[in-house]
Amino acid sequence: MRTKALFLIYLVVFSIFSIYLISPISAAQFVPEENTAQGNIKGQVCCEVTNSGDTCVYTSASNCAPGSLKASTTCEQTSFCQTGCAIDKDEGLCFKNTPKASAEKQNQTWVDSPLCEVPQCQKGCCVLNNEFSFITQARCEKETSAFPDLKVDFREDITTEQACLEESLAKEEGCCAIDQNTCTFGTRSECLNLGGDDPKKFKKNTLCSNPELSCECTPRHHKGIFEGKVFWFDSCSNREEVFQDGQQYTGFVQKPTCTASPNDLSCGNCDYTQGNIASKVGDGPLDFECVSVNCATTTEDANTEETGSARKNGESWCIFDDREGPGQDRVGSRYYRYSCILGEEINEECEDFRREFCLQGGKITSSGTFTEAKCKQNNFEACENAKSEEQCTSELVDCQWIGTCVPLVAPGFKFWEDEGADRCASVSGSTTLPTEDQAALSAFVGTKNRQCEAMGDCGSKLNWAGAEGSGEGFSNSEGIEVTKEAEGIKEGLGAFGKKFLVIAGLFVLLPIVSRAIGQEVSLGGTIGTVYKSVADKPAFTEGGGWSGILRNPPTQRISENFQGNQLGNNYVRHEGQWYKTSTTPSGGLREVEITEEAMIGEIKTKNPELAEELSSEGTIETVKGSISPAKVIDLALTLYVLYSLYQALTHKTEEETQTTISVSCNLWQAPTGGADCGRCNEDPLRPCTEYRCRSLGQLCELVNAGTGNETCVSISPKDSNSPVITADKEVLSEGFTLTETTFPGGFEGFKINEVIQPFKAIEFGITTDEPSQCKLSTEPTTDFDLKPVFFPNDFFTIEHKLRLNLPLDDATKQLDVQNGKDITLFVRCQDKVGNKNAKDYFIQFRIQEGPDLTAPVIEATSLPNNAQIPFNTSSTDFSVFANEPVECKYSNTIDLDYDVMTKIFTCNNEISQAITFFGLFECKTKLTDLKPKTDNTVFIRCRDQPNAQLSERNTNTESEVIVLKPSDPLKIASKSPEGDIFTDDVTLQLTTTGGAEKDGTAQCGFSTNQREYILFAQTNSSVHKQNLVNLEKGDYTYFFQCIDLADNVVSTEVKFKVTVDNNPPQIINIYKDTSTATSLLHLVTDESSTCEYTTTGRFSVGQGKLMTGTDTKDHDAVLDSEVYFIRCKDSNNNQSPLFTIYI
Repeated sequence: MRTKALFLIYLVVFSIFSIYLISPISAAQFVPEENTAQGNIKGQVCCEVTNSGDTCVYTSASNCAPGSLKASTTCEQTSFCQTGCAIDKDEGLCFKNTPKASAEKQNQTWVDSPLCEVPQCQKGCCVLNNEFSFITQARCEKETSAFPDLKVDFREDITTEQACLEESLAKEEGCCAIDQNTCTFGTRSECLNLGGDDPKKFKKNTLCSNPELSCECTPRHHKGIFEGKVFWFDSCSNREEVFQDGQQYTGFVQKPTCTASPNDLSCGNCDYTQGNIASKVGDGPLDFECVSVNCATTTEDANTEETGSARKNGESWCIFDDREGPGQDRVGSRYYRYSCILGEEINEECEDFRREFCLQGGKITSSGTFTEAKCKQNNFEACENAKSEEQCTSELVDCQWIGTCVPLVAPGFKFWEDEGADRCASVSGSTTLPTEDQAALSAFVGTKNRQCEAMGDCGSKLNWAGAEGSGEGFSNSEGIEVTKEAEGIKEGLGAFGKKFLVIAGLFVLLPIVSRAIGQEVSLGGTIGTVYKSVADKPAFTEGGGWSGILRNPPTQRISENFQGNQLGNNYVRHEGQWYKTSTTPSGGLREVEITEEAMIGEIKTKNPELAEELSSEGTIETVKGSISPAKVIDLALTLYVLYSLYQALTHKTEEETQTTISVSCNLWQAPTGGADCGRCNEDPLRPCTEYRCRSLGQLCELVNAGTGNETCVSISPKDSNSPVITADKEVLSEGFTLTETTFPGGFEGFKINEVIQPFKAIEFGITTDEPSQCKLSTEPTTDFDLKPVFFPNDFFTIEHKLRLNLPLDDATKQLDVQNGKDITLFVRCQDKVGNKNAKDYFIQFRIQEGPDLTAPVIEATSLPNNAQIPFNTSSTDFSVFANEPVECKYSNTIDLDYDVMTKIFTCNNEISQAITFFGLFECKTKLTDLKPKTDNTVFIRCRDQPNAQLSERNTNTESEVIVLKPSDPLKIASKSPEGDIFTDDVTLQLTTTGGAEKDGTAQCGFSTNQREYILFAQTNSSVHKQNLVNLEKGDYTYFFQCIDLADNVVSTEVKFKVTVDNNPPQIINIYKDTSTATSLLHLVTDESSTCEYTTTGRFSVGQGKLMTGTDTKDHDAVLDSEVYFIRCKDSNNNQSPLFTIYI
């Protein structure tokens, strides 16, 4: 408001200033009427500017300023004092009836429009935040320019100041009290729309629960969330004030005086900038509060380290299905990306079949470490093309080098369809080694085993649940088990697990080890300490990562090589001495010479397991970082192979024998049977997929695919047991209990103990011991397939629950239900194999006796409010759905009482229909006497208990009102083909216009018999197309029919004849034409064609000379030879045989 006040003060001051500058035309300017008749006053003129600086004054000529214009006439009759509109472009202001001279004196633009009826002076509503002014656009731009970050908001469609002021009030909030039963809290503009522009219905800053309004709304009934804060809501669900513990209720809007902190139970004024948001924290109506945007707890996963801890808002991290190392992913396993978003833990599945894998990075922020993860595309196909270790370990591919290039993350296959068998087989091979060198043989087998497992779902892997596969996934001709050395490598890899994907920083896969000892190394590293002897050369780090070999180490200071944020201490070796680097106060690094014993002692406290290695001979370098495990394993295997070769070369004797050993890598096969299928359904955070399900057993199969209720079931052909049904006590509606019992005849089931009130909705359910489909009926049946209704749908699930509105009395012949009698539903189920219950399972309940005092409720209508009806129609089918058995009537003229209405519905009040329509009862009618060109208002009322005495029945006292709108006609604008068609490939095409959506959008079909219509391949728009191919010759008639959203139907037909020309043109006449100066050979063909000729012999079409007459029947050639060879072709490229003509 302060801004607005200053703005108004500015206008007043400016206006005063303007009036001073633009002096009003004095009375002396104008000649009285009686003087005008006699002529001008003698000696007086109109001065453009007077000596005193006034403009356009009728005075003595001596009063005119030197150089100014003057004329011996009244000022209004001069051009220089003509009144018009003065426009101050700098200020964006316009002044009506301003003399031209006055405007020019003040450097204003003058236009000949006394009332300023020009575009520059048209006013609109200028909005500056919550301030509204009726000014010109130029003035609005100037006012807005005082606030550089504010965009101009000029609303030229608002053409009066009153409308502009009303716009300023439009966003005011309060209660809109339409009547006693209609009170809504909202803005003034919303209320004007609801209340027919009656401003008295809007009560500014007043709550709808205020007792002065008589809205019958209870204050502070429950809580909810609005614009990120916790608000009170009244019993009519109208928003009230922000929740604040201890704040007294006044009936008026109150601003909060508190600011919430995370998990604040006393204040609902949540503040995102303070790290809290509004959230529902329970199932109760008051369970809302401001919670932290961070996640206090997260999912703890047994396969993933450092999970289950608190996470910051925006953090993301990886979750794994197993702990296996690179290339050893278990079959059926998957990667997951979890994140903390506004206090909620979000689970995202990376693409199945390990087509994606999760990478986790970390960075240091002002608030500490912050992890981020992503699902990365698995670029495993590129490994096949890598021919060297350098190519294999490039950052661009996801591979590792194990004697050859194999995937870093093993891809998954549809192994049950033999997918991937060729990839597995590519690892198979053989080699020849000394028979006595078991170490070399074992190393070869171990390497091949690792290659096999890394290729995908190959070899002797486990599935994600830890079960071994069936079949021989990996074998060798000598029956050699993986050697101890190879096993050690494998165990070390397993212990490392998925750490190769969890990187604190950017994830890199860099070349790390050269096979030529002594070459330089380039390492990718991160937080964590690794110690390694590398080629007697010291290494250095920058920013916590390995940067390379320290070239030409300085003798004194080395700080210039250690710029940046160094993580902790570093150790380098130079000229036989160890140097320790540490951060200086200035942020650089300095070196301190230390003894090797001191350095080893300090490192020993960090990593005792390496103490012995550090005291061995050789150069030791220590840096912060970790390296790719695939590289370490690769180096170990390489060194081992080199060692084995060395042993073989130095110890070989002439007596040694050679053994050719072959290995076989085969596609993994799932375990036999299906005992573990159900494990796929146990974890709701890890959805069951076909890949995950199939990996558990050869009899496992996924059902309910694509429904969100995917379930893995066993389809064992030896399974002869039908599902076991038990009561689900957990889903029974609150306030009810049940007793499981065996009914006479040995029928299991349950009985609801409490008597149910008439028409009270109740929910109950059953569980089955295996995923099953269940059906129910209200009559005993001997066959599962004969039961009419699924319980509750056709999914194969464990849990089955149903919600019903139950009937009061004997409303249907099917149930024969009366007050005080039991209702029994009969249930049977079947499993995926097709085993069905041989007997019914009973569900029994009782409806309370007593009067029903509640009027029926129309829950739904077949045509929603404001639906369109077909063009020019006076009737249409219409249904209402009630919550109980009813009789209904309607009026489409005026609102009437039920008994006065004459038009009726036909109602189906059978319980089986209620189950089909989600517990609702349908009433049908044909609405008649509709007005085809204007809106039709339909008033509907119902009366319950059709078979009861009138005094016991309940009737709607207010009508359900439905407005049905007319629609434009749907028309056919064009159609094709028609007439003769000279091809056997035809496109049926139709264009529609108008209709319900006014743009011709419709759904069209075609038919040859006007009974069975086939949808066009391209439809649901205004253009509809269908290709027909290989049509035979003959006459065709196709019927078209289109329908739009309003059920407008339009029909037409096309007739055409397919004439496929396969005959070449024939010469039917030939003669010499000597009537011209040059003699011509003239021939006539039986159809339009193009002809060519030569005089030398045979030729093909396109090689001869063209005769005159293209695509005609008459053709000429110059007559200059005794023999002509002629060929012709028609427009369908039918070519005639060679004609030879002798002259």
